[in-house]
Amino acid sequence: MPISPAGPVLHGGGPHGADLVFREDDAAGRGFRSAPARTVFDVGPGRVRVRAGRRWSPGDGDRLLEALARAERCRVPVELVGRGLPLGGVLAAAAAERPWLRVRVHGPGARPHGPVDAASWRPGPAPRRVRARGAVLIAGGLGGIGLCLARELGAAGHRLVLVDRVREEDLPPERAAALALVRAAAPVKVVRADLDRIAPGPLLRSLPAPVVHLVHAAGELGLERWSRLSGAALDRAARRRGEHLRRWVRAAAAGPLSSVLLMGSSESRAAHRGFGAYALSHACARAAARDLAAEFPGVGFTVAEWTLWSGVGMAAGVAGPGLRAAGFAAVPPAWGARTAARLLGGPAGRGTAEVYALGGPRPPTTSGSVAVVGGVGGTAVLDGTEPGATLGRMLRGCLPGTGGRGAEPPQAPARTRTVRALVGPAGVRLWSSSPADWRHDGVYEALVPF
Repeated sequence: MPISPAGPVLHGGGPHGADLVFREDDAAGRGFRSAPARTVFDVGPGRVRVRAGRRWSPGDGDRLLEALARAERCRVPVELVGRGLPLGGVLAAAAAERPWLRVRVHGPGARPHGPVDAASWRPGPAPRRVRARGAVLIAGGLGGIGLCLARELGAAGHRLVLVDRVREEDLPPERAAALALVRAAAPVKVVRADLDRIAPGPLLRSLPAPVVHLVHAAGELGLERWSRLSGAALDRAARRRGEHLRRWVRAAAAGPLSSVLLMGSSESRAAHRGFGAYALSHACARAAARDLAAEFPGVGFTVAEWTLWSGVGMAAGVAGPGLRAAGFAAVPPAWGARTAARLLGGPAGRGTAEVYALGGPRPPTTSGSVAVVGGVGGTAVLDGTEPGATLGRMLRGCLPGTGGRGAEPPQAPARTRTVRALVGPAGVRLWSSSPADWRHDGVYEALVPF
């Protein structure tokens, strides 16, 4: 959907308390720091195990393909262990395409379960952070999402640097109009650059003002089936976004860099066909943010993992009413830009990156409606005639790696209407509460184990 010149810039304010905003538990970051540096592929008699380290090394693509082929030949599951790279989504995508492949993810202190990321989430509003004044550089700044965020930050008084490989004169009309609106609100410098080739240091030193905030919103959808992926292609996918982030952060940290926001994808955690390399790219970029947070404790690092944005971005053509009616959460551009702006800035001094999953504003309250962020959580308004069917839809959406197989929710009391869900290492927690909040104070609570 094009950005209307007459539309309001939603600067300030904040998301509603019942919006689909989830924060990953801090234990994930602590576990990552204790993981070994290198991922180990243990392919032995009757066993295929992947012990995730903090880094993806050259040649790991071939080693992963060999491990998956061995698991299929021997009819044994691939076991994912360790607290390093979050490879659950990568293996989930492989299992979705390969009928003989089974995956077990071992969470800390939990029994093995289906191929979803073994993380704990908690609901809550996006924090409204105080940002240091100064220039914001957005890598991928001429994309639909980058321009939405640029407009929000420009209205807040920030000087903007928009870096993109697309030439300004080649922008489609709606994005050219959006760029004109950004320019009307703030000083803007557009830089055409290929992130794989450009040296960030000289560019940053040539700018009229030092970069204080860095947003990495560049990426490629680039979907490909596992049967056509080579080890070299996997290594390239693992390297690109994470290496981009490392080079820009290290160059910008020579100046007054205050915060970094990595725009990620919650869909990279799910079992979508063709998403293997895409999931690996996002997993390695998320790991790079954690590494950099430890390297630069004075800089605040945040990873914002989004569902599909409606109207803008790479999935603009599919994130429409039909997708929402099917129960998938979708992000309206104005809400997404406002929420992303809230996440930019702080929290410095922690030495770790905060990870959020964001599914959009407060869902509808009509009977039978479902809004789900796959592998993370969701909400459902039970249908009075078939409440079990609505609960089942939400459960299947929360477990993208298993399709909800073998996991049936217990029957909720008749007076229960709104049910929340959170995915954790042991299963999916369900509870009822008012549509206005996420408090655990309802009349119904249950755990659906994996």
